[in-house]
Amino acid sequence: MSSLRSARPLSIRLVNEDARDDDHLVARDAGFELRLRLGEDELDPMWWPIVASAVELLTSERLTRTKRCGECDWLFVDESKNRSRTWCKKLCGDRTRGRRHYDRIRRQRQQGGR
Repeated sequence: MSSLRSARPLSIRLVNEDARDDDHLVARDAGFELRLRLGEDELDPMWWPIVASAVELLTSERLTRTKRCGECDWLFVDESKNRSRTWCKKLCGDRTRGRRHYDRIRRQRQQGGR
């Protein structure tokens, strides 16, 4: 979660750069709030689903379950019971475990084992 906290000012700045002067993301004690003034010169319509999704996450209880993938650095919401998920998807976990396996075999061969 600490890496997510350090990313917040940059994320807020990026959202605010795409917003008009009167529209911006504001940090609150319990999360974030997006202040928008709708008008004709809105953000490019392609951005709205992304912005809406980000705002929904930033202003929800799910923010505390947001983690950075140990393999690809994408963000994901850990919805496991014990909050122990490490990767965003199975493929990332497979890559990490495979790399670890081959590193272990390589070390054993260099040490004269097997």
